[in-house]
Amino acid sequence: MLKTYTYKLQQCDEARPNCHKCKNFGVTCNFNATIPDLQPSGAGSFRLAGCDGGDEASQTFLGITIPKFLYPPVVSSDHTSAFHLDRQCIARLNRFQERTVLSIGAARTANLYQEIAVRMALSHPYLMHAVQTLTVNHERFMSRPVPPRTATEIHHWSQAAVSFHQKLSLPIKPDDRDALWATAALLGIMAFTSIDVSTPEDAWPFTSDATQDLEWLNMSDGKVAVWNATDPLRPDSVFAPIRDEYLHLYGGVTIEELFGINGIPQDFVQLCQMNGLSCTKSNSYFAAVHSLAPLLRSECNSTNATKFMSFLCRLSPEFKHLLQIKDPRALLILCHWYAQMRNYPWFVARRARLEGHSICLYLRRYCFKDTLIQDMVSVLE
Repeated sequence: MLKTYTYKLQQCDEARPNCHKCKNFGVTCNFNATIPDLQPSGAGSFRLAGCDGGDEASQTFLGITIPKFLYPPVVSSDHTSAFHLDRQCIARLNRFQERTVLSIGAARTANLYQEIAVRMALSHPYLMHAVQTLTVNHERFMSRPVPPRTATEIHHWSQAAVSFHQKLSLPIKPDDRDALWATAALLGIMAFTSIDVSTPEDAWPFTSDATQDLEWLNMSDGKVAVWNATDPLRPDSVFAPIRDEYLHLYGGVTIEELFGINGIPQDFVQLCQMNGLSCTKSNSYFAAVHSLAPLLRSECNSTNATKFMSFLCRLSPEFKHLLQIKDPRALLILCHWYAQMRNYPWFVARRARLEGHSICLYLRRYCFKDTLIQDMVSVLE
């Protein structure tokens, strides 16, 4: 039998000791006097499943299976703000943990984020909003055709960005450093996906507002600022296990230490008018070409993603300006990087395909007299 909150007895409606009414209510039938009132039914389950539908919603951090209409509130809070998760948010958090987080980059990085991201998000609302946004974003990009952004995605993205910038405007507390860096990383991923066109003719560089269309590239500068403020390489950082990956991405041998044309394909040497004395100070294309050259022999995948993404961290301000003014040589260099990113990772692939194709069309139309550029475009088509 089931005692309601007014303690009126409900008669069992089927063979005891597991009546239908108790089962629907999500508690163990207490026809047997040894069973406590309102005892949740089912053994513990460590999975956030069934929150979108069905009769039950299992919450991993509670370790019990309970009905949707009785689930305890889940709150992401840092004592200055709070984010109350509804059933949809909890289900989305589960999908992030089981699927989306494993798609965000190199295997070791993705595995670490799977271990730490949800735990940090539960105590940092801005990171929780970023996790929610990325999950919706990922699922949208997995659809064919890719649908427009939803109100849910826009809401969480806005909340993540506003809360994140508010935190950065104040003195950074030690407990916030890792969560701020994780949020910066996820916002950087989402910036790649912010492309709302479906044809190359509608994509940059055909569009007129280069500043707006290259906003994803400018995010790399913002990430460097957050990197310097939070220092993910410090010994007590949760990111210490992937220190080597980060050193390759943001450190290692700097382009400023290089000179000459060793390892640079001849067509790029000719395109960028490089010679044995070229360096970053004498040639605005130098850093980009030297970063690109080792990548031309393979395509991006889960084992080498960090190496490919490091290309963006080594672009000089001068080269980024050339992209903004749609300099043909700079466009062609970026297009070759796009060609290596057309299939992986998902958050770069769509932009790489659309804008890569758009660059080829643009160069065909406006640089048709330049034989070298036309020959290099032919390789990409």
